[in-house]
Amino acid sequence: MPARPLVLLDDRPGVAWTEGYPLGNGRTGLLTWGDPDVDVLQLTDDRLWSGTGPESGRRADAQADPATFRALRAAALTGDLGEAERLSDAMQVGHVQAFQPLADVHVALGRHHGAGYRRQLDLREGIASWRTADGVAQESFVSAPDQVVAVRWTSPEPLRLTVRLDSPHALVSRLVDRDLLGQVRLPADVPAHLRGDLTAGGPGRSLLGSVGVRVLVGDVLDAGDEHLVVHGTEVVLLLATGAHLEIPSEVPSTADDLDPAPDTALTRLAVAAGRTWDELRARHVADHAPLMDRVHLELGTDGATDPDADLDPESGADAGTVAERTTAGRLADWSAGHRDPALLTTLVQYGRYLLLASSRPGTRATTLQGIWNGEIRPPWNSDYTLNINTQMNYWPVETLALPECLEPLVGLVRLLSVTGAGVARDVYDADGWVAHHNADGWGFAHQEGHGDGGVSWSAFALAGVWLSRALWEHHAFGGDTATLREHWPLLRGAVAFASSWVVPAPGGGTTTAPSSSPENTFIGPDGSVRALLPGSTIDLALLHELAQTVRDCRAVLPELADDALLDTFLEQVAGLPTERLLPDGRLAEWSLDVPEAEPTHRHQSHLYGLYPGDRITLQGTPALALGAALSLDARGDLSTGWSLAWRVALWARLGRGDRVGDLIDRYLTPVPATDDGASHAGGVYPNLWCAHPPFQIDGSFGVAAGVVEAILQSHRTQDGVRVLDLLPALPRVATSGTVRGLRARGGLVVDLTWDRGAVTEITLATTGATPPREVLLVERDQQLRVHVGAMPLHLGPLAGPAA
Repeated sequence: MPARPLVLLDDRPGVAWTEGYPLGNGRTGLLTWGDPDVDVLQLTDDRLWSGTGPESGRRADAQADPATFRALRAAALTGDLGEAERLSDAMQVGHVQAFQPLADVHVALGRHHGAGYRRQLDLREGIASWRTADGVAQESFVSAPDQVVAVRWTSPEPLRLTVRLDSPHALVSRLVDRDLLGQVRLPADVPAHLRGDLTAGGPGRSLLGSVGVRVLVGDVLDAGDEHLVVHGTEVVLLLATGAHLEIPSEVPSTADDLDPAPDTALTRLAVAAGRTWDELRARHVADHAPLMDRVHLELGTDGATDPDADLDPESGADAGTVAERTTAGRLADWSAGHRDPALLTTLVQYGRYLLLASSRPGTRATTLQGIWNGEIRPPWNSDYTLNINTQMNYWPVETLALPECLEPLVGLVRLLSVTGAGVARDVYDADGWVAHHNADGWGFAHQEGHGDGGVSWSAFALAGVWLSRALWEHHAFGGDTATLREHWPLLRGAVAFASSWVVPAPGGGTTTAPSSSPENTFIGPDGSVRALLPGSTIDLALLHELAQTVRDCRAVLPELADDALLDTFLEQVAGLPTERLLPDGRLAEWSLDVPEAEPTHRHQSHLYGLYPGDRITLQGTPALALGAALSLDARGDLSTGWSLAWRVALWARLGRGDRVGDLIDRYLTPVPATDDGASHAGGVYPNLWCAHPPFQIDGSFGVAAGVVEAILQSHRTQDGVRVLDLLPALPRVATSGTVRGLRARGGLVVDLTWDRGAVTEITLATTGATPPREVLLVERDQQLRVHVGAMPLHLGPLAGPAA
């Protein structure tokens, strides 16, 4: 069966921001709406942040010091929760900085879209395009090999294009030889949550952003400091972005990837201009498409739909036309009960596409909005939110075969290990490094806030431990010992700080103090809404998991055997409680049986051990798994977009394909493009971006990872043998399908074909870095133990003979 095209499709230009098609190479982001009247190309550069360093936005009266912290810890341990929160407020040092827009390139064509207009985003090739009925067309892409944006307009009749630059920032543009160069100075401070005024930057105090425009093809009729006028039946523009701090001696070590000069973008244009459009396009596709092609996914069969769906005869959604329907139309069909499996395939591959576009080796980690932003004050400063959202951005990296895209997250961890070491020392009198709820491009590592609330989110101090888990998972999936050895100092730093966070508990054993369950609250013994106490469940889960990571690393790296810190940490964690159940059977979120202030809260941090962790399993801890299911039932299925994505993965780990399907239905709820209010009813925007709302990209990644968990799981071992759970939680819409190229822990690559919910074919192989190994295949009540090596092993149904 030929694969359907992986495209987003629309029959009109985009109007709202969340109708734009995103492209990127990890460094430069492009958002395009395809209007033939004025074709707007919105540019970002992942290095462009407000501020000047990790201390930007700091408040002068913060009490972030060891003495205040010791008093805070003592208050938490003795049950004086009000005093603990007062002191926690006092320790808040200010706010993170904001990821910034760069500029918009306005290309005036003066055409109308009219009937027959089409625009699309080709996920496989990484190319956006539009075409009018009279033959005017545009193609655009962002090249990783050549580090430029390339845009081509063609027409049967000559076009006259006027090109101008605009920006939310004050912009200065000028003609430099043949190129138009625009520059903006970013703010020195952008307070979060609309608190206070922007602070303007000055020389050496803030970043400069640059955009260069060169005409590769077309006759330049007029050129000035503010515009270009280009004529021809074919016009090609090259665009490049840059980031620079005016005084090189003042460039902080946390921003050593900045350009050496403000006109570096023009150098990139000059190099790229040595190639033709066809060469640039071919090089881009040759880079992008093979990465997308690593995973082939086809859900359902040709024309297959949910077998129990009520089809709307007026919807036009039949097997012959569904591939040509707009994305908005496909979403509407899904909501009406016509669940086309190809839309779910597109959703998963869109997560992979967005990861490639926003996180490439050598670039910065992807933010709350990826690398796309049009506002000086974007939602939540478009920062790194480290209590779930940044981590969720990278959930698909390993399973969906894009491990190199993890490198920018490792870069963020390296940055925080430097800035966070200072915070650990100066604030907590601790070794290692710490990260809290929020970070930014400068490596902000303090407790965020302005001393007047927000303890429920700001006080979370184990974000570094959570981030570090990705370093071990990278080894678990790929088996690269040299890379694990390179990452080990980062992991050890997280262990050193975690060791300082474990203290003797008043009743014996050990605990953590202070402790929160990110962004959630409870009703304290005094009747007040509280957020701090000792030993929250997520703390326990993270530290028990970190202890297992230490044991696993020791098994791989013999030089760790005599590290006394590791012995001490393992002894401390041995005294910690484990997850427990409430009297009503739910998994407890806090160390006390306290009422929830918001029972349907969007976060489910206490279920970390189920997913993304692996401590809670149906087979190994059935009582805790049942408690997790009861907790999810109590939370309900109505929540924000990214939370719905997390719940897809949680229900998949619980083997509940029916609930996975319910959550996918919720997630695919169309949200109007203009809805940017922070409501708790999530879904997707017309361009399939995750709607919190407002837009947050994490759900787009999280749902892709969650669907994979419904098809293949590899987090368990049995008697030391890696277990592959096959088709553990298929939703009804995906009872038949094929997937090639999934990665599993143990250094395995897996191809699967299934029909009516049962495996018909499976192919297994190890990666180059992984020696041959035994693997236990499990499909419901069927089990088969096999030996897997570098040569592919082909099998049929587990209950039948080998193919």
